[in-house]
Amino acid sequence: MNILEIEKYSVSENIIVKKIDDVIMVYNKDNGDMYEINDVGGEIFDYLQQGVAIAEIITRLEADYDATCDEIEAATQDFLIRMIELGVVLL
Repeated sequence: MNILEIEKYSVSENIIVKKIDDVIMVYNKDNGDMYEINDVGGEIFDYLQQGVAIAEIITRLEADYDATCDEIEAATQDFLIRMIELGVVLL
């Protein structure tokens, strides 16, 4: 899956999100699972909730972090794939 090719996605309506300090907790009402997202993942998740295009998320992260474009793309792709697998992000 190439994350830059994803044009439409949504965050599941069947989740409850709670932020505790720098950690975001996501509860999936469909299966009862709870997921913990760290601060960088939380930033990506915030953008996803706002409906920001994937390419724009990467651009914003490049401006905020001292990492290569390839590193940011890979980390964002890994995070997004995991959120899709868990049913938090829907395509």
